[in-house]
Amino acid sequence: KACDPPADAAAARRFFDEHPQAFRVPPMARLARIMLPTAEKIAGEPAMGWLMLQAEAIARGTRSLEDVAEQAASVYKLDPQGDLGWVTLTDDTTILRALASAKQGDLVGPVRDGDYGYLFSILAKRESRQLAWDEVAVSVPTRAVKFCRHEASEQLRADLFKTYGVELDQAAIKGLFDRKTKQ
Repeated sequence: KACDPPADAAAARRFFDEHPQAFRVPPMARLARIMLPTAEKIAGEPAMGWLMLQAEAIARGTRSLEDVAEQAASVYKLDPQGDLGWVTLTDDTTILRALASAKQGDLVGPVRDGDYGYLFSILAKRESRQLAWDEVAVSVPTRAVKFCRHEASEQLRADLFKTYGVELDQAAIKGLFDRKTKQ
């Protein structure tokens, strides 16, 4: 399938009107995260129990998230602790769905995912929004081509999977990225 830009301004406007999903800003959150391997002990507590105690202390105002992040970093240094900056909340994972539904100022967790426990704080949040024509008019031709290529790629993938009976083994894929299995 050829993916050509709209021929003129009228075609660009028609593409904009017919494909609003191509001009949607995804939800984003400025996140702080505490992350620990669930097998770890910290201050004599199992990681998930310790994260729960810290969440309660933060909620009561007796501890700051920064102090908790600093203490967690003394135990686990492989991933950043604390402020992660702005994160797009579009991936279809349980954690990101939970974060997308949380409000600014909320604590989310502790949550266990695989061999890790997480505690998140939503420092700031920007909801998804539809862009207006005036905001995107000059970029519609480029966006139309990218959108067309993405759609064609997704369709080709689906067709090939169907034709050849391909099924992904999600558990095996996850196992490839499990840090415990890497040696």
